[in-house]
Amino acid sequence: MSRADIRWAGGPLVHARPEGPFAMGEAVSVGDRELLGEVIRVARDKIVAQVYGDTTG
Repeated sequence: MSRADIRWAGGPLVHARPEGPFAMGEAVSVGDRELLGEVIRVARDKIVAQVYGDTTG
C-alpha cells in the first residue's frame, strides 16, 4: 500500500504528496481516523483525494 503526506485538507478534498504510486479511482484511507476516500487527481508530485467523511478536527 502506498503512503502520502497530507499537505492540505478542506471540505471533502485532501491534497497530498505521494511516497509511491497511486491510480485514479483508487480507494484510500485518510488520517488517524482512517476515513474512506477516492483518488480523483494524480500528478507526479501531488494527488487529490475526495474523502467520504468529515475532514474537520
